[in-house]
Amino acid sequence: MKSRVSLIVAAYNVEKYIERCIRSCISQSFKDIEIIAVNDGSTDGTGSILEKLSEEDDRIRVINKKNGGLSSARNAGIEAARGIYLQHIDGDDWIEKDFIEKSLKKAEEKDLDIVISGIIEDDDMGNTRKIEDFPEGLEKESYDSYAVLEKFFHSRISHSVVTKLVKKSLYVENHIIHPEDISLGEDLSVTPRLFLAAGKIGKIDYAGYHYIYNPHSITKKNLGIKIGQVFKAFEVIEDFFRKRGEASRYSG
Repeated sequence: MKSRVSLIVAAYNVEKYIERCIRSCISQSFKDIEIIAVNDGSTDGTGSILEKLSEEDDRIRVINKKNGGLSSARNAGIEAARGIYLQHIDGDDWIEKDFIEKSLKKAEEKDLDIVISGIIEDDDMGNTRKIEDFPEGLEKESYDSYAVLEKFFHSRISHSVVTKLVKKSLYVENHIIHPEDISLGEDLSVTPRLFLAAGKIGKIDYAGYHYIYNPHSITKKNLGIKIGQVFKAFEVIEDFFRKRGEASRYSG
């Protein structure tokens, strides 16, 4: 059976954080969800914690796979997802109890393909910082892809996928995958493609996603690699836009 929202949790060696992450998913006020926990070849206790939690709640499905990186884990989750909407969550992060309810309510009320929300940055010292992931001055209920991309390419909207609730059909119908040969800037290669494919995009003035700074996490372990990875990301974007006849609109 389809759930209305699939929460895709990518996890690699996050035994310190993963139970908090999954329990924040389980405790969502909106219940019609599935939780797809992708154990990306962890060598610590992450996998066993996920298996234990899956026995407590039948909405949890655990995918154990060989380590392939963040994009590989997210792609595995997307392929397995049965939800109408997808929400990516990193295994060391967590979400507020009403995060999915608020995002989905806006999506369904306004028939949106993507809902953008804010984010809260936390660290292990208890410091927090709220970041709104939508530019000031845009107060309409929804926007087309061109209006949002204009702000995106002027660095007014984050490239992070975790601040976006996305219809799965955008991935499937437009053949969008997370590039597994890019480990720095992979979100940068995905988000603008999703924006271009979307019909209607909206926002909620709410930050319910807690991003935890963890230098050993799946999203941060490869930050020392050369900057050429970012150029690869732009090549992916350019190719997608060119095939849709939109490259000239955003060149320069």
